Amino acid sequence: MKKKFSLKKLLPYAIIISAVLIFGIIFYKDLSKFVVEQLIYSVMKSRNVSYEDGLYVGLCGTGSPLPDINRAGPCIAVLAGNHFFIVDAGEGSVKNVLLMNLPISRADAVLLTHFHY
Repeated sequence: MKKKFSLKKLLPYAIIISAVLIFGIIFYKDLSKFVVEQLIYSVMKSRNVSYEDGLYVGLCGTGSPLPDINRAGPCIAVLAGNHFFIVDAGEGSVKNVLLMNLPISRADAVLLTHFHY
């Protein structure tokens, strides 16, 4: 005997699938940004890099004079042989220096190019 097809049994599944799709459409940009940020964060944290003797420069902040929530303020990290310098230290740049696994506690100097009053 053949079972009768019932829409009432499918209704809860249809509601759940619809809710997930609507949620995904509304929050897709935020969700994808979060996933990418977490992936980058985990890759950057897991690096254990050793540098040969030489000159290395890293941009730890590329912000503009106007505050931007998505960018750290201006900052450049310079590794020169056994010396480590930070040029400028804009807002949020310390987080990026730490993510780059640079030895911030061993900085020889923090060089400030100018001051704001």
